Amino acid sequence: MLHENPLMIDVDVDQWRNLQNMFLISAREKKRIIVIHENGVILKYRHSHGEHIVRSVSRILDPFKDARKIYEDNRDKADFVLIIERGAAEKYVTEFQDAWKAEEDLDEYIYRMYNLLEKYREGIVTYPGSPAENLGLQLRTGITYLQLKNAINKYVPPMTTVVLGIFNGPTSIFTSLVIGFDTNKKVRLITTLDRSLITTNWRIDYKKAVEWVERKYWKCSIGLFTEKETMEKVLASKRKIETLWRLAKKQKVIIDPISESLKYEFMWLELHSIS
Repeated sequence: MLHENPLMIDVDVDQWRNLQNMFLISAREKKRIIVIHENGVILKYRHSHGEHIVRSVSRILDPFKDARKIYEDNRDKADFVLIIERGAAEKYVTEFQDAWKAEEDLDEYIYRMYNLLEKYREGIVTYPGSPAENLGLQLRTGITYLQLKNAINKYVPPMTTVVLGIFNGPTSIFTSLVIGFDTNKKVRLITTLDRSLITTNWRIDYKKAVEWVERKYWKCSIGLFTEKETMEKVLASKRKIETLWRLAKKQKVIIDPISESLKYEFMWLELHSIS
């Protein structure tokens, strides 16, 4: 899905930071207790942010039970506990490095890399939650990588852009994202909207944003514009297409333009009278 050489140009730093904070969870931001051991003998035992912790486990006998105990004894100081057996970690790193394919999309490789953690679940343990849930970057959207990929394949035509604008007031862009997809629906363009486009009210000026994108890049197939508070509701919902449809009917969200496949999805919801 991510082209090997995407064009990332004219990205507004503040918008990009807000985008990451809104849509991504990074393990680096979480407070975690890290224990590294070799066949049970602890080699490293520390808190990621340097806080004092209760070291209630002196030897790793059962990494799942030990991770849970360490977490419960330090519940107020950690989001999760990570226990790594050094030999397992070395094997894991070697395997995912050897699995790299030059022709493979980077995001596919990363997806496989984190799925591979399941194979080493006794040597790389986190609590609460699995390593795949805790490590690396996680989407706040409540959907998996494969669900996101399937949605793009379903709703986004090739050689088009998707424009997202999230506002914090009538003329204040909180964050935005412009993604361009090539003929194979791989991401070839990543950028943000020019703040100067929104001068009167985003409900009117969003059209200027779409026109700006189409002048500079490719035709826009989906434009989604809303306010920060509304987008947070979308992210929290489990049925996102249905939620977008409901909010669009209430004019809380503007979806313009809209691809044919997404339009048909909304028509189906309308016909089935979901209230």
